[in-house]
Amino acid sequence: MNPTKVSVTDKHIADGTACDGSHCPIALAVLEALAAQGVKVTAIMVDSFDATVALGAAPVQRRYRAALDSHASAFVQSFDEPEDSDLRHASVIAPFELELTWRELPS
Repeated sequence: MNPTKVSVTDKHIADGTACDGSHCPIALAVLEALAAQGVKVTAIMVDSFDATVALGAAPVQRRYRAALDSHASAFVQSFDEPEDSDLRHASVIAPFELELTWRELPS
């Protein structure tokens, strides 16, 4: 699963939901990238610092976390702002790529 190259596209941005870490553009892109690697994700959560995924079902569920780079963090913060906010920067809300390095979280 390491590392995972993720491409956030215009479609992910259009389909993504602000302030919803399981349906934001980055979450959608991560799910797509991991599915292409044959990884079945059962849950995902993205915030402005990390992406966390769960694989499998309880009680044998495994969870992994990867830190977002500074651009991805800025993207999340800007995307989550209301469209009329001065904090929402159109230059940040654009397609980009990132690489995630996962670490397994303790059970």
